[in-house]
Amino acid sequence: MKTCSKCKITKPFFEFGKHNQTKDGHKSRCKICNAEEMRGYYSTHAESVKNRVNLWISKNKDKHASYVQKWACENMERKKSNNSIWKKRRKDLVNASTQKRRATKKNQLGVVSNNIVVKMMRLQKFLCINCKIDLTQSGYHIDHIMPLSLGGIHADENLQLLCPTCNIKKHNKDPIAWANENGRLL
Repeated sequence: MKTCSKCKITKPFFEFGKHNQTKDGHKSRCKICNAEEMRGYYSTHAESVKNRVNLWISKNKDKHASYVQKWACENMERKKSNNSIWKKRRKDLVNASTQKRRATKKNQLGVVSNNIVVKMMRLQKFLCINCKIDLTQSGYHIDHIMPLSLGGIHADENLQLLCPTCNIKKHNKDPIAWANENGRLL
């Protein structure tokens, strides 16, 4: 048992970080107090910490790569969980990446703005192009007006937002055939 020098609570040794220059081999502050202090330091010195870390990584690329690979192997479940959480939070980036990959495979890659979804939402007044349903309620799919499979390119001018139902119905149909099916053309 050891008493933390900051919170003054007596705790078991495993609640203290290792420190080989002390008599008992543990830090004087418990892990919780130490983490709190480090968060405070990081919040006031974020830029210098990032620069120092990036400098170390650039000088020790092999060491860093092996560490990352080792961590990934030892923490497979945690990595999967973190990736899953990130993908759920950032569906827009995942969708953009998927569409970019598909377009690259077909050599149909154009220029897509980073904030294209925000621009299209405003342009379309938050409504589906086809059925006029509110996209903030139903969700949205980014659709290629001229499908990639029919030679369309992955670029701003060939994208629109559809509700999931309309996008699934449209699939990879020609835009003129799709408009005809929905009674918008004679």
